[in-house]
Amino acid sequence: MTCREMDDLILFTSARLTSALGDKLPAEAQAHLATCPHCRALLGSLVADSAGRTVSPAVLEGIRKPILASVTPVRPMPGTAALTAVFCLLFGLAAAVGSFFLGFAGFHALSPVDRVAVCFFLLVLAIAAAFAIARNMRPAARGIPGWLLLTAAVLAFEGLFFLLLKDYSPGRFLHSGVICLGFGLLCALPAALLALFVLRKGYVVAPVATGAAVGVGAGMVGLTVIELHCPIETFPHVAVWHVGIFVLSAGMGALAGVLSRNFRAFAPRSS
Repeated sequence: MTCREMDDLILFTSARLTSALGDKLPAEAQAHLATCPHCRALLGSLVADSAGRTVSPAVLEGIRKPILASVTPVRPMPGTAALTAVFCLLFGLAAAVGSFFLGFAGFHALSPVDRVAVCFFLLVLAIAAAFAIARNMRPAARGIPGWLLLTAAVLAFEGLFFLLLKDYSPGRFLHSGVICLGFGLLCALPAALLALFVLRKGYVVAPVATGAAVGVGAGMVGLTVIELHCPIETFPHVAVWHVGIFVLSAGMGALAGVLSRNFRAFAPRSS
């Protein structure tokens, strides 16, 4: 054992040494002490200093009272399952309201098998987004990274639409696509605001990943509304403009997380 290693060990264990010099140290360290006067002197000074140091009970009480006075009871957060259900309910409510106003022409244009497949994928991804948001509300919980959730969503829906849609004609690609994208993002906005309202009840330590997850969940609302509304069932239109709804929504959510993180970093701290 070297003197540098001995210094680290002495500093680590000096607070627990009481009377006998080196009685808490391992055998290898005691053997080093027997041959090194420098380390013996260092350990002796630390033990002697700590043995004569006492803290007045009045000082301890003066420290304890302000700390206890500033502590207030808080209401425990709901469990992850309950929060996931709340976010799913919010997303479902927003999708229902949006579909009520825009109509169900797209739903009637799908075959029964296509309806089941699309609705199933939308439901699964909405639950995954709700779960990711709920986990990110807890500081010590391991959540789903926003980039992973977005990547899985894009690959899943692009693959699904590639299998279901057989029409590859462009049609009025730009004109109709911009309309669908605009309406989808407009429907996603209320869902994102509702999710943020609930999100404030927790403590977010990863605002970028959480913002992306909120964006994916809100984008699922916009995609659901447009899939139920839009009767254009061509692969280029759906793969670009419909899927683009939750891609842009996730990007805007991540950007909001970056701005929130920077704002908190530069915000003045109260004394």
